[in-house]
Amino acid sequence: MPQHVFESTHAPTGAPTHIGQHWVDTVLEEIYFSVGTADVGDWVKVFPIPTPSYFRIHNGYIQIYNHMTTRYHSLMVTGLIGEEQLVIGEGEL
Repeated sequence: MPQHVFESTHAPTGAPTHIGQHWVDTVLEEIYFSVGTADVGDWVKVFPIPTPSYFRIHNGYIQIYNHMTTRYHSLMVTGLIGEEQLVIGEGEL
């Protein structure tokens, strides 16, 4: 199975190997999703991480802390709309 989540100290520098991969830049605290496999431009920055303690990588999933439930929830890519927009759903481990 190909690697799905990449954790690094910098932004992506090469093309993704498949659509739907995640890249986490732990220095600039930014998250990217892959929307293609042609070149490095197929990594799309989704959002900067506002507070590192609210996000984590656990068992290959990017997770966000929910203060209402006091639990971490996994972020999962659930599909593509058009060519560049991702639909992101919330799931449990």
